[in-house]
Formats: sequence, structure tokens, C-alpha cells
Amino acid sequence: MRVTAEAGQAGFSLVELLIVMFGIVAIAGVTVPQFNNVIEAQRARNGARMVEQELQSARLKAVSASRPLRVRLNCPAAGQVRTVEVTGIATTDNASNRCDPVAFPTPGPNDGLRATPSLDSPVAYLPAGTTVTGTTLAIEFGPKGTVHLVNASGTPTAIAGDLSLTVTRQGYSRTVTVNALGRVRLN
Repeated sequence: MRVTAEAGQAGFSLVELLIVMFGIVAIAGVTVPQFNNVIEAQRARNGARMVEQELQSARLKAVSASRPLRVRLNCPAAGQVRTVEVTGIATTDNASNRCDPVAFPTPGPNDGLRATPSLDSPVAYLPAGTTVTGTTLAIEFGPKGTVHLVNASGTPTAIAGDLSLTVTRQGYSRTVTVNALGRVRLN
């Protein structure tokens, strides 16, 4: 059996093809910007998740090593996070280059000297364009999991309520909260 097309029924006309193509372009023009928004929101969530994980890891490490550790945000530059060991030596703990991975490498030397930190973590890099803001950008976890704010002079003070850190990227924000007992939560 042989099927033949009748005249005028062989395919789509140019006008029909143009209408379909215009519809596809219009739909793509609406959905592509929304897709970019979803990607930027996800990158902000990833940055907040990285901050949350660094805080949780520092608390766990402080408890397991029975040593106080500080999480320094925007250290050594904006969008970077580093956990550093508190040695109890003010010149080491408050050194201006304390976040420099060359001056204080990871892992640190195990020379037995109290002034030489051995528990510093590597610098964690947040997604490009991510910023972290809060009342303090240095948080100390004690050997019992307690949390303290660290002021500019390096003095830790206990917190009474929740501490909120805002992680922002391209207009999207997420909040990481640390309560007085050291519990870290991503909101």
C-alpha cells in the first residue's frame, strides 16, 4: 500500500513555523532569567552551608581536642573562612597575619611549643561574590562546646542570646545562627 500526500498537505507553512519559533523564543525569554535567579539563590545557600559546616566542624574539633578554636570569617579576605587554634599566647592568637596559610600552615608543626598552633584548618573559600556580615566575625568554641564572641582586641565574651551571621550573594541572603550553647543552625 502506498501513501501519497495530497497537494497542499505536504508539511508546515513558513508562517506556521515562524509562529512556533516565536512562541519558543518567548517562553525561553521568560524562563532563562528565572533560572539564573534559582542558580544565584542556590549559590547563596551553598555559601551559608559552608559557613555553617565550618562552625559545626570547629565546635566538634574544639570538644574532641579539648582546645579552644576560633572561626574567623572574612579571614584573610572577604569571602574566606578559617578556623584557628587558640594557643593562649596573645601575640600568636591576635597576630595580624593569623589567617595567612603561609605564616600559619595547615597542619601546623607538632613541635610541642604552646605558641605554635597545630589545629589550624585550611582557608575555606566561599562562592565568588559571597559576603558574611554579623555583629562579630570571630567566634570561639571552647572545649565544652560553649561559644564566645571575640572582639577586635581578641578578648572572648560569652553570648547571652543567639548570634546571627548573614551570608549574602547577588541580593540573596541566608542566616546562620549560633545559640549560647554553641548549637549552629542554617535558617
